Amino acid sequence: MKKITLLFTLLCFALGFAQDPSSAAPTPSKSPADVVSVFSDAYSSIASNTDPFWGQQTNATEINVAGNNTLKYENLNYQGLDYPQTDVSAMEYVHVDYYTSNSTSLDFFLISANPTVENAFTITIVPGSWQSIDIPLSTYNANLDRVFQFKTVGNGTVYFDNLYFWKAPAAQGTDTSLSDLTVDGSTIAGFGPTSTSYSVELPAGTTAAPAVTATPTDTNASAVVTAATSIPGTTTVVVTAQDGVTSSTISIAWSIDPKPSTAAPVPSQDSADVVSVYSDTYTSIATNLNPGWGQATQTTEVQIAGNNTMEYANLNYQGLEYPQTDVSAMEYLHLDYHTSDATALDFFLISANPTVENAYSIDIVTGSWQSIDIPLSEYTANLDRVFQFKTVGNGTVWFDNMYFWKAPAAQGTDTSLSDLTVNGSTIANFGSLSTTYSVELPAGTTSVPVVAVTTTDINASAVVTAATSIPGTTTVVVTAQDGVTS
Repeated sequence: MKKITLLFTLLCFALGFAQDPSSAAPTPSKSPADVVSVFSDAYSSIASNTDPFWGQQTNATEINVAGNNTLKYENLNYQGLDYPQTDVSAMEYVHVDYYTSNSTSLDFFLISANPTVENAFTITIVPGSWQSIDIPLSTYNANLDRVFQFKTVGNGTVYFDNLYFWKAPAAQGTDTSLSDLTVDGSTIAGFGPTSTSYSVELPAGTTAAPAVTATPTDTNASAVVTAATSIPGTTTVVVTAQDGVTSSTISIAWSIDPKPSTAAPVPSQDSADVVSVYSDTYTSIATNLNPGWGQATQTTEVQIAGNNTMEYANLNYQGLEYPQTDVSAMEYLHLDYHTSDATALDFFLISANPTVENAYSIDIVTGSWQSIDIPLSEYTANLDRVFQFKTVGNGTVWFDNMYFWKAPAAQGTDTSLSDLTVNGSTIANFGSLSTTYSVELPAGTTSVPVVAVTTTDINASAVVTAATSIPGTTTVVVTAQDGVTS
């Protein structure tokens, strides 16, 4: 009995051990021109991560077999392989070389992006030697213009090499594919050898079509580029095969980045007459440029000619938050906007306690910066406690210089304050023309706090008369430059 038990244990060990192959996978014979290689020493390959972490138990390593880099999937349950999103729509097969001595189940998946689509090809396993299989791409439901991953599902230990897409060579003299298509010397984004349509957005201010160069895969084919006559416009490339008959036409549609090329106008109001929410010209109080209100709008702060500017793309509605502020001394709400495609634009002023808002409808002028000054009388908001803007509309709109302002006070009659402090800190709910405040002090306070004021007009004066006791009242009398107005 002891001998039988020992023999059984050794047999189980032998069955569970997978021996690395002694020879490398077959060397591929396909022409590089007909191949998109993911993992193979025979070609320039694009694999970016041979062991992405997808929660698998598989131990994936890259080993050397007879001088050849080879993937080893040990204790396989499933395993991924990442590569850049790639257009393989011109290919016909995906090739795989595999070797196993103990696997009984093996499925190979092709995965595409946007949206993620995948399905499996079940491999009929032949153990003990390298096996080469070519899976027709028609087997898969992936979108072949944007594949980016392989996935292997199975068991045991499996070795892989020469994972590549390939197609049969084009019939002699009929190949109209390209090996490169460049715009101003750089390969066009999204290039595919047989792609026939591209869209390129050019910087604002572009007036001439970029230089396009097409390189046919077949050196005996020819390519004629006809440049767009204007921007926006379309450049075409006609590729004619060696046979002089077979041809394909490639179009490149040029559009212009709608973003303004110049910054919004620089405001001219004196800062003493302004409460700025968003502007590089003034000290501004915006606290949240993109509050999450469930909007579809894509809000980005961009630089335009060195000036911070807000971009509202795909606008439906958008908020902007700032501290609760008293703007009752102001007369107008100013904003600068630019759009090339909006057809509706409403601007809301919102106040707190309770929330009050209504819209001002802007008459849209497209294609240039527009400056508007909305009388605050247009709004029902409580001007002593405003705290939000809201924009409702469509298209893409850029905004800058959102601020409240008033006409300067008559010379010598300004009694407003630019600051009012209690023990060195600005009093809560300060307003430049507010005349009454209530301050609750901690229990046990016996000393009257120190009150200091700063007049907006440096030629005005202010006299502070402290309270004689607590509770009590401190008064401030501001006298304008004219010596009469107070």
